[in-house]
This record gives sequence, C-alpha cells and structure tokens, in this order.
Amino acid sequence: MNSVLEITKIVDKYIERKKTIYAIMLDGAWGTGKTYFIKDNLIPELKKLDEERCNVAPSRNKRNFVYVSLYGLNDCGEILKSIWIETLPLKDKLKDLENVPGVGVLSNFGKAVFVGGLNFFNIEKPEIDIEKMLNLNHSVLIFDDVERCNIDTNELLGFINNFVEHDNIKTILVGNQSEISKNLYEKNKELKYFLGLDKRINIPDNDRQNGLTSSRQKEPVVKESFSVKELEERVEHVFHGNSEYDRIKEKLIGITIEFAPDMKNILYKLINDYVQGEHSRKLLLELKDDIVNIVNDSGHRNLRTLIFSFERFEELCQVIKRYTINIDPSYVDSFLKDVFKYVLELSVKHKTGGYIDQWDEHDEIGNVKTAEEYWNFDRVYGFKFVYDFVLFSKMRENIISEVLQLYTKEKFESNKTVEEPVITLRNGWIDFSEDRVIELCDEVDKLIDKRKLNLHLLLETISQRLQLNSIGFKFNITELVDKAKESITELDKSMLSHEPFRIRVSENITDEYKKIKSEILEVVKNQVEFSEESTLNSSIDESGKDISIFVNYVYDNKSNYMNQKKFFKLIDIKKLANCVSNSSNEDIGSIRYTINQVYSFSNIGEYFSEDVPNIEFFMLEIEKILNDSYLKDKIKIYNLELLKSQLEGYLVRLKKS
Repeated sequence: MNSVLEITKIVDKYIERKKTIYAIMLDGAWGTGKTYFIKDNLIPELKKLDEERCNVAPSRNKRNFVYVSLYGLNDCGEILKSIWIETLPLKDKLKDLENVPGVGVLSNFGKAVFVGGLNFFNIEKPEIDIEKMLNLNHSVLIFDDVERCNIDTNELLGFINNFVEHDNIKTILVGNQSEISKNLYEKNKELKYFLGLDKRINIPDNDRQNGLTSSRQKEPVVKESFSVKELEERVEHVFHGNSEYDRIKEKLIGITIEFAPDMKNILYKLINDYVQGEHSRKLLLELKDDIVNIVNDSGHRNLRTLIFSFERFEELCQVIKRYTINIDPSYVDSFLKDVFKYVLELSVKHKTGGYIDQWDEHDEIGNVKTAEEYWNFDRVYGFKFVYDFVLFSKMRENIISEVLQLYTKEKFESNKTVEEPVITLRNGWIDFSEDRVIELCDEVDKLIDKRKLNLHLLLETISQRLQLNSIGFKFNITELVDKAKESITELDKSMLSHEPFRIRVSENITDEYKKIKSEILEVVKNQVEFSEESTLNSSIDESGKDISIFVNYVYDNKSNYMNQKKFFKLIDIKKLANCVSNSSNEDIGSIRYTINQVYSFSNIGEYFSEDVPNIEFFMLEIEKILNDSYLKDKIKIYNLELLKSQLEGYLVRLKKS
C-alpha cells in the first residue's frame, strides 16, 4: 500500500518528466476514497509544488490540472465537452461566486447546465470543432471512474492514448482495474456461454495440464452436459479471463499505483466532515484506534461503509440519549462506544456479505461471534436493537431503556464475587486442567444451592456443563436442571429479569440447550406471572382513596410487562373498575397516564396482543359506570369518556399489528 506522500511523489515525478509516452493508473477498490484523495490531497499538493517551481522560475508555464469524471459518459465527444468545460475561465468565475446568494447554486450545477446548454443551443454544429478549441498545453488530465464509463474499454483507452502518445499530455487514470476486467469479461457473456457449450471444444483436464497423464493416452471424453461451474471454467479457458484488458492497457498504462486509504490519516477528517453531533464526534475520535483496527482486520477499507456507520450511529444516539438523563455519563459513553463498535461490525459484514451472528428471540444484549468457525473466539459486545436498526431500519425504541439498565448492571454494578466462578469458566475453561474445571463447577453448584445465581447465570451454567459433557465430562444435566428450577421458585423477582443477556452456545449442543432453556423459561414465566399478578392486583385500592401504590408499581415494573408480553391480562378488571368508579377526576387522569406508560410505543401488538380480551372487558365496565344513573359529575363523565377513547385507540393498534 502506497502512502499519500509516496503516491504524490510518483505522480509529481511523472508530470515533471519532459517526455513520456504512457499514462499512470491509480488503482483501488470502490469506496476506498480515490476521488476524495484526488480532489482533496493530490491535486492541491501538485498545484502547490507547481506554484513553488513557478516562483523559482518565473518563465515556467503554470500547469492546469483538468479533472473529468467518466461516470455515465457514452461517447468520446462527451469527454471532449467535459474537458473543454473544465478549462473554461467561466468555471473559475463560478467557483469565485460560490458564496454569493443566488449565484452559488450555479457552481453546483454548472457543468450539467452547461452541457445541457451546449445541446440546447446546438453548439455541436459541424462548423464548431470543440477539439480544435481545446488548449491543453501544460495541462494534466485526470480521468476518474474509468470502470463506470459506458464507452467500450478498447475505444476509451485508444481515445485517451491520443492525448498521451501524440500530444504528450500527462494523463492520470483513476479506477478499479478488477471491475474494468470484469466488465470486459462480462461483455457478450451470453455468446461466450454459447460457444463454451460447443462439445467440439476440448478442454484439457487438470491431470493432463499438469503432465500427470499415464503412459497410455486416453481419448478425450466428450460430455453431453455441463454444470454451471464447468461451463464457467470452459469460458475462462477459451477467453483467458482478464487477458483482454491486460492486452488493451499494455500500450497505454506505464505505471500502476495501488491505492488503499491510510485510515489513521483520513479518519480524523472523515469524522469531522460527516459526524454532526458534537458528543458523537467526540466519542468517535476517542475510538479512532478501535475503528482503524476493526477496518484493517476486516480488509474492508471502504469510506462509504464508514460514513454509513457514522450516520446509523448518530441516528441511534439521538434516540438513546432520551433515556440517559439519570445515568452516570461515563456509563453512557461506554454504552455508546460499544454501540458504535457493533454498528461498524454489522456495517462491514453487511456490505461484504460476511458472517453475521443471529440473535435468539429472547436475547437483547451480550457477546456476539465475529466469525462462523467454531474455533474462533473473537467476540464483540452486541445489542439486538442495534442489529434490527442497522440491518432492517427497525428502531425498537421501547427496549432501549431496559437494555441500557442491563448494560449498566453487567458492566459496572454486577456482583462479581458471586459471578466469579461462572465467569472464570466462561473465559478460561479451555486453558484449565480437568481438576480445576471440576473444582469451579463444584463452587457454582454451591452458589445454586444458596440461591445466589440469577436466571442468566443459571442458564449459562447449564450451557457450560453441556459443552463440557460434549468433550467427555460426565455431569448430571437432569439433576442440574432440577436444581435450577427449584432455585427459580425461591428467587426474588429481580433475579429473574436478566434473561435478555446473550449466552454463547456451541453448535453441537444448541438443540439440547434450547430444549432445556425452554423448560426453564416456562418455570420462570409461571413464577413471575404468579408473583406479578398477585402483587399488581394487591396494589389496586378499590375504594379509590389511594391510587399512588398502583401508579408507582406499574411505572417501576413496566419493562417486566414488556418481557412477559402482557399487562391488562394480569389485572383483576372488576377491581380496577371499582377503583376508577370511586376515584377523583385527578386520579382518573393519573390512571390514564399510568396505562399509557405501558402502551406508549407504536408496535404494541408485538408485545401485548394477549391483553385484548381484558381491555375489551374493562371498556364494558367503564360503559356500565357511564350508564349509572347516580353519575352526575360532567367532568368525571368527560374523564371516563377520555379513558374509554384511549382504550379504543390501544385496541386498534393491538389488532392492527
């Protein structure tokens, strides 16, 4: 990989040669920033060097650097027009007027408008020869997007060769050579396939090509049919892959410079140019080394992918910050940095077609594999809501607050003493002796007996034992699962809310683990629902004198209802209806607000579809209250109508989803 300085030196040395009969090709993959480099680095630097030489030798002619994008051009006449427009004095005038209101727009559309004007005013009439009007003395031509030009490659390079060989004009081509070769190879592909199917064409097999035939020569086997792969190989053999482009470029291209962006040098400018939020920009600048490592390790040094990841990250930041008001800023920064690293990982894998670890239905947060191979232990901290947004543009805002709380507990507030043996096994069992592994497992069993492990650690323990058994250990899994179920029935509800943490499970034990996990979660569900339903309904004061217990309890546990995917289904509707009937207008407003806290997001149908029957039942109870002849308070009637209308709105959204 050539550095910016090295490329500039090579090009400058080429330009300063008195006589050359070849052009330079700057070759790089799409999205690596070739155009960015040409316009922002190479041309300004070459102009600076030229100006310095002119100052030393006043008689020297100043060079004119003419940049032309070949993207979408259909014939050589269009190239001439583009060169001509680039050399017009008017073009510089337009640039000078960029900041003048009403005139600056011209500089953005100047070329397109000018070309359209030439056609409109018939400037291409025979008596006007643009080629004769061009004065390219002391010019350097830079042709970008060579592979995206619609002109036949042979014709295009032959046309450019006229400037190089006959006019001694220094010329730089910028493009992706692999795509140019591919375009040539794809040309007339149907005809090539047709010829490749001709059975008369004898393609030597690998043994014959490598001189490995037996002394007794065999007659060529004439095949009646070919697989797609065999057909591709026959076409490759007949038409020699990239040799057509190699032959064409041999005459024109003298020096080929490989271009790949120096991420360390370009990243600072890229972040400042494309990241708008001050806080987001600060975090990304602090992550510069991590970004460079991720990009370099992936081999995908694509600036467009980086810019895409910046944009996705900023959109996520705007939403996440709504839920960070009462959280330590250092925790928030750590969370956002991990979010970006996962955004970048997903962006790179999505653009390159690389391996993307899938999320289970119940997982929301945890370590994610970065490679498919079972022996690869590389991980990145991941979040399901980020996965959904980057890959599917689905913003699951309703889960962010809970994920942030889980992250904070995991990273900064968890009881490391209790978790230590489980974490030690997670991170290092493969390096331990058999005796050490058994010793750690005994420690974990004691913690289960003492009801010290939460749901997440219980599930992780089961996955660890399954993994150990798969390599020859003899742990009693049935006994372990029974102990875990017994522990769950005695754990505090707060210890059963860690399940969204992701647990890495090897492929060879996945089916068995999923079956056990399903059993465990059913026990958890029954335990939590029993506890939740009982506690929730006990918080409802039928007399309506004190609704604060109900209001506060629902607010504190709204994330649990989302996990259970039910809220109204848990409520004793008769009891809540009596509470509403006896409540003041102010308290009815508080109840309406509290219910809306649970159903405040758009896709409630994905979470609370089971609530529909109880909401409909509650609406009937409200209707009974409204029809009660003793109800005379017009404001209370209005509040009850508002509550009923609010419930109708929830039903529409629940049934729509």
